[in-house]
Amino acid sequence: HEGIVVERHGNPSDDQIGIVRTDSYGNIVQENVIKRVDIEGLVFIREEEGREPTQPILLDYRFVLLSLYFLLILFILPLLFLKKKVSSLQLLFIIGFLLRISIAPFTSHNFDILIWKRTGRIFYEEGSVTLLNNWTSPPAWFFTIVAFYAPYILLRILGLPDARIYYQPILSIEVTFIKLPLILSDILSAFLIYKICRKWNLDDKTSKIAAAVYLFNPFSILISSIWGMFDSLAVLFALLGFYLLIEEKFYLSSLIWGFGVKWYTLALIPFLSVYVYFQNREEKILLRLAKSALTLFTGFGFFAFLMVFPHIMYGDIGYLRQILEFRLRLGGGGGEIPTLTTFRGASFWRLFEYIGVVRSTPNFFLLTFLPSYLIVFVLFFIFSKKSVLNKKNVHSIFNDALIAVLLLFYLTYPQLNPQCILWVIPPLIFARFLFKRVSVGPLIIASLITLANIDLTYYIIGFSVPFFVGPLRLLSLAAIYTISASLVPIALYFLLKMLSPTLHTRVSVKCENLLKGLHRFDPRVVYVSVTIFTFVQALAVYAMNLSSPFMQLLLIPTIFLQGITFFGMEAKI
Repeated sequence: HEGIVVERHGNPSDDQIGIVRTDSYGNIVQENVIKRVDIEGLVFIREEEGREPTQPILLDYRFVLLSLYFLLILFILPLLFLKKKVSSLQLLFIIGFLLRISIAPFTSHNFDILIWKRTGRIFYEEGSVTLLNNWTSPPAWFFTIVAFYAPYILLRILGLPDARIYYQPILSIEVTFIKLPLILSDILSAFLIYKICRKWNLDDKTSKIAAAVYLFNPFSILISSIWGMFDSLAVLFALLGFYLLIEEKFYLSSLIWGFGVKWYTLALIPFLSVYVYFQNREEKILLRLAKSALTLFTGFGFFAFLMVFPHIMYGDIGYLRQILEFRLRLGGGGGEIPTLTTFRGASFWRLFEYIGVVRSTPNFFLLTFLPSYLIVFVLFFIFSKKSVLNKKNVHSIFNDALIAVLLLFYLTYPQLNPQCILWVIPPLIFARFLFKRVSVGPLIIASLITLANIDLTYYIIGFSVPFFVGPLRLLSLAAIYTISASLVPIALYFLLKMLSPTLHTRVSVKCENLLKGLHRFDPRVVYVSVTIFTFVQALAVYAMNLSSPFMQLLLIPTIFLQGITFFGMEAKI
């Protein structure tokens, strides 16, 4: 790209390249020290195998068979098992495990799985810890990779053969061992969903259905066993913390959320501290404040310890400082982000920028998410103050707050990946089955993000086949935008329930009455029709470059109508 120069320094044995940003005269204006790529991992020097073929490939019968198998595992079999309603909890988990493990060797996300592979190989082959110089996430996933990669190394030493499927960036058995903790995380997450439902005396049959909805959700299967992303592990720790909250083991819950598999669980700790403060009003205020502060300190302190301690032991905290600067810059939307969002981000806002409704704004995330988070936090504080004696009611509003925060995070973060939607699926399951706050609709809408992220050639072959890239990208962009737009009324729905239950009821009833005026049409048909129309508009904007005032006038009312339809459908819940 113009303005970016990649320079090679040193001899060919060096294993890193540095990317710098230059002005139009070639002068370096920014050294991007955080973005470094391991050359050895990219060209597979040790494996003597290239990445992409030297000439275009034909999609032969092998690709067709794997694609059919892919879709069978992702959609058809899970739907069949959900309809069958397996009665045995153990059998439920065995089926969920077998579904995932059977597709894991044949698929991967090209970029992410390369990082996990590189982490394991460098640790065991060179004794180097990439956590200390090339890792921007909390350390939990790093140590998980190291632990689960060890058996694979041992088996290879003992002579176990391994093979590459198509042009995957990793060998088939190797990728299975890396995905194994993610697959097990899904099983344990489903078990925790079952335990939480049973804890609140939900009947055994419905509790199993709630667990099965997560276990056979196509998006949870995609993230863990096809993509190979560690959000599945983060969801497990988020659920474990919620279970400990219900068990009233507050400090342990804070500790688990501070474990830091992903940064987002830190956002839950302040809500927990409020819950602890109002837990026992008979105690003196100072004691309650001390317990609340200790809850905060436990979670954030443990997270800080895990982030800082390895670098202190290493004797250099310079890279840790780079990580923090990188995260703050990314979250603030400054520095290296030329637009409001990116292709892999919340396309909802990018589309509005594209048609001229909004402009690229520095610190967009800080200006949108932080006020939203504070509003949800204050509402939770007020509600907890009034309703602390009804524990299930407080847990319900805690769950509502969690859904609102996570959806607002997804919709405002400038460089957000779609796997973050996995975070909100368990709370939506609780809202549907445990607390009776919504219908199954929001769960279905969130799960549809799966359709927007299926590039069979990318996951199966190892890269996107050139003649598929353009059309797939257009469809994916339009689909991601459409689903993001569909998530907006869901976020507002839970936010309004917290803000004013009375106002929420009035708005929902008003929307329901508007839908009743359409005597000939089922509200669900209206909602699907509006959603399809939204998709068509998004596709027109991207594919045909229709960034006109007409599109502004058409798109905004369409989204507004989608919100009215959603509120109307949920009015009886």
